[in-house]
Amino acid sequence: QMRSGMGGSDRIAKEMSEACSAESLRAEAGIAKCREKCEPVWCCVADEGPFSCRDSSPLFCGRYSPICGPILMSDVLYESEYEDLRDRGDSVGIVCSMKSVMTAAGLEACEEACSSAGCCFDDGGLRGCEDNDPSFCDEMKACAIL
Repeated sequence: QMRSGMGGSDRIAKEMSEACSAESLRAEAGIAKCREKCEPVWCCVADEGPFSCRDSSPLFCGRYSPICGPILMSDVLYESEYEDLRDRGDSVGIVCSMKSVMTAAGLEACEEACSSAGCCFDDGGLRGCEDNDPSFCDEMKACAIL
């Protein structure tokens, strides 16, 4: 990890606060900017598990969780994304969304939904999946998060 002086982290905290202000979150572009700035903080709000960094990075999480935590834990950032997935009938996309896999139950649901999609991500190419149904791997692309 890169180490920076407190000045760098203060600047980052200020940028996060501005991007995630109530005013900013009123606009679609503001939500996108907040999501982008807070992306690294997801691991601080994750349940224990492979995606959690709460215990391993207490200083990082202590500094940025107060800014991003409430927003990441709410539905604000992912509501429109969730609606898009729901409208398309993308159940794999929903259970494998970043918000879902941050919980132990969500991660388990995603792993279960993706259990048959291994061939889409094997280094050996798409043999075995694509032969049967060309759209199968498209439907399973959300499994790449695992």
